[in-house]
Amino acid sequence: MGNDAQLEQSIEQPKNTKNPEALEKSSAESPKQSEAIQQTAEERLRQEAVDFKDRLRKQNIELDPVQKGWGPYQVLEQMVKDKKIILTEEQMLEESRRIRDRDFKTNGRDYYNQNEKSMRWSEEEIDRKVEAISQKVRGIDVSQWQADVDWKKVKESGIQFAFMRASRGKDYVDPKFVQNRAGALDAGLRIGYYHYFKPGDPTQDQINVFVNAIGKTDDGSLRLVIDTEDAKQWAPFSHEERIKKIEEWCKGVEAALGKKPIISIYGSPNFFDESLKNDARLAKYDLWIANYNVGEPRVPKPWNNWTFWQYSETGRVPGINGNVDLNLYNGSDLSKALRPTIKAKR
Repeated sequence: MGNDAQLEQSIEQPKNTKNPEALEKSSAESPKQSEAIQQTAEERLRQEAVDFKDRLRKQNIELDPVQKGWGPYQVLEQMVKDKKIILTEEQMLEESRRIRDRDFKTNGRDYYNQNEKSMRWSEEEIDRKVEAISQKVRGIDVSQWQADVDWKKVKESGIQFAFMRASRGKDYVDPKFVQNRAGALDAGLRIGYYHYFKPGDPTQDQINVFVNAIGKTDDGSLRLVIDTEDAKQWAPFSHEERIKKIEEWCKGVEAALGKKPIISIYGSPNFFDESLKNDARLAKYDLWIANYNVGEPRVPKPWNNWTFWQYSETGRVPGINGNVDLNLYNGSDLSKALRPTIKAKR
């Protein structure tokens, strides 16, 4: 990854050439000459933009200043503001998507090359695996920590779905939940809801706060999620108590909504291995796996496949200031991931 200084050096300024503002101020020629000079300056900036994009493609230049945590869109946006390049917002979105896609495929290819299985894979097989993963439907998950989100920009960047935290523990509703739900729906994203489960809080209270937050009216949302990630909070409880709490929450939500929802359980492979002991009773729920810096997620028992995969917790997406979790849906048709429609009683 580069830094601000390296980014500035990546734009090669012609020697002994003044910038457009200096050219305008120092020009004492006739109007026609001044106009010609201005056109020349603007043309130079346009050419720099073309050269810049060519260098990105040919030299594989990185655009992530570590000290700021910026992604390609933020860097391109700042360079436009600094008049280092000329790009429209559509071009910035296109370029940032291309860089993100390239980085995703590069990380996947590195993983497959390093994995011991890959010793028996041809380059063509590796390419096919990387391409298959990169074609999955992309999404994010958010909470209050993402602050105010520009959902229109998120949608334009290629994100198709968003999970959002509705509640946590026995009585906490995420303060950005209502705003996030309205904004994401208005932008045309598919949305889903999750509850951060605290095993030390009464389970029934956690059912109530979640159901009251999301409401009984179905809006074509994705499956519901119980977030079970913090091993330390589960440590004081026996294995049977852990499984009982998860099942009670899932069944309680189903009963409160009046129809069986499709529920996913979120966690890391290690959490399922160590804290939940790969219990076979969990297989009736879908898996949302959190597994970073790999070409494909490790699927823990009792599951044979994943439904959603959170592959990064430090993603950057236009419309969000700061890091955001990045996810994939294991398929190409999000309609198959919707929770069942709850029909009103006559």
